[in-house]
Amino acid sequence: VTQATTSVHVRKGMDLVRVGNVGELGIAFFYERVKMPPTPALVARVKDQIAPALIEVAQVFQYEARFITLFHQPHAVSRFVRQKLLLNVWPIMQRAKEMNLEDVRTDEFVYCYFYGLLIHKLGHFHDILHGTRHDYYMNELRI
Repeated sequence: VTQATTSVHVRKGMDLVRVGNVGELGIAFFYERVKMPPTPALVARVKDQIAPALIEVAQVFQYEARFITLFHQPHAVSRFVRQKLLLNVWPIMQRAKEMNLEDVRTDEFVYCYFYGLLIHKLGHFHDILHGTRHDYYMNELRI
């Protein structure tokens, strides 16, 4: 072999590094590798506000929140990968910034956001979503 060329293509939401476990249940939290480390304020907000909100919403579904992974990456969609839930907290942080929120739990957005994601993502476990093809936003695709 005279010369070999390689390239790496990493999709949004996939180039993540584990920061640690946060909250009372030890929910896994990841951050984008190229911008490591996350700010202490972000980690504190995830630990003290976002993880507890997730726990509350997960209880509605009788689902263990510790089986959910949180990550922060701008513009990346939340994912259901290999039977694992990966939820992006960036939209919550954006809403907190826009609304000038000290605690994200004082705004309904965090609860609606997690509820909507869990309705969709947990539906994959029970195969309720695949009677028809759909996109991420649950719009039916007619092929």
